[in-house]
Amino acid sequence: MKNLTFLAATLLLCASGYAQPSMYRAELTLQDSVLLPFFFIWDGSEGSTGHLRNGKEDILMRQVEPKGDSLVFEFPVFNNALHLLVSNDTETLQGYWVRYDAGNVRYPVRMTRGNFNRFLGEHSEGYPALVKEKYALTLESNEIEPTPAIGEFQRTGLQSFEGSILTESGDTRYLEGNVIGKELFLSTFDGIHAYVFKATISVDGSLKGHHFSGKKYARPFHGKPDAQAALRDPKTIATLSPSAQGTVAFSLPDWSTGQVVSLPEATKGQVTIVQIMGSWCPNCMDESRFFADLYREFSSKGLKIIGVAFEKTEDRLAAQTALGKCIRDLALPYPVLFAGKANAATIAKVFPTLEHFGGYPTSLVLDKKGRVRSIHTGFSGPSTTLYADYVKEQTALIHSLLTEK
Repeated sequence: MKNLTFLAATLLLCASGYAQPSMYRAELTLQDSVLLPFFFIWDGSEGSTGHLRNGKEDILMRQVEPKGDSLVFEFPVFNNALHLLVSNDTETLQGYWVRYDAGNVRYPVRMTRGNFNRFLGEHSEGYPALVKEKYALTLESNEIEPTPAIGEFQRTGLQSFEGSILTESGDTRYLEGNVIGKELFLSTFDGIHAYVFKATISVDGSLKGHHFSGKKYARPFHGKPDAQAALRDPKTIATLSPSAQGTVAFSLPDWSTGQVVSLPEATKGQVTIVQIMGSWCPNCMDESRFFADLYREFSSKGLKIIGVAFEKTEDRLAAQTALGKCIRDLALPYPVLFAGKANAATIAKVFPTLEHFGGYPTSLVLDKKGRVRSIHTGFSGPSTTLYADYVKEQTALIHSLLTEK
């Protein structure tokens, strides 16, 4: 039976001349005083897809079976969704971001049709100009050992900016925002990342503020403009112990069938990428898209890629829903093995000779003799200035190893 509320709203939308896609400015309530804005585009028709926008990122969200009076827009890759009610005049959509992956935790969402800035408010004269393109940042996510980071911000309008914040384990992906008063506001929302950055801008361009995420996380960060800011080389962070003699070995079940695959037996004579990843990891999603392209280009020449997934549970069957959705939505053409629960103890058990593991994703490149030729920690994706060089470097490395005798 058709949902009468939805049907009435759809008819009104068409009669009002809004059959074309409409832009909605959405606000996701993270915490009592913290709202995360994002943009949502939808044409109002039954069963049609929506588009969630973060700067240059366009996330296609398909409608699935409604839940009562709510329309359900499913996120790709991540096992979460938006549940939305359409108002009678179609001017507003409201409901919840439902995190199936976290026990159906709900965050209120309200959307208003219209073309607005991401964050509402006027800027102070001159202050947008003080925001620089590159920053050396410190994220106080850990009181004992703060996280070094780089901020990259590109101006897209008088007071608006896009960019990303890079750490050694990965970037925040597509940030978008603007200056209000004397403060810079940035946010991103992709179905699992839900970040707000708020910082006061000093007259020398320095930033000092807070990073908000989830229902409780709020930690300080600060930084200064620095055109030469850099993090450690991602190829020098994780290493193999001398006892490894340059190789890795493991036996793990396929995520779906349970059939055990063993390294190095399964990859003898082939150039191989071992991808340490998880279905919950946004940077792993970006890396997986690149690896899928790499596999399609070089698999016929002998490249093999094996994903090793560390999930939120130690039970392979319990992990299948989230992991299966990730693999299907990314259309991964290479096998993925289940390694257990994502924690330091499990990493040490599966990769006992891998030292100084720096986070998800981490990739190991093996030559035809099974020797590890490169270990790369983290992934700076297409929202960063490092991505293009990484693609060129990794593609050249694979091509070189494939031509070795």
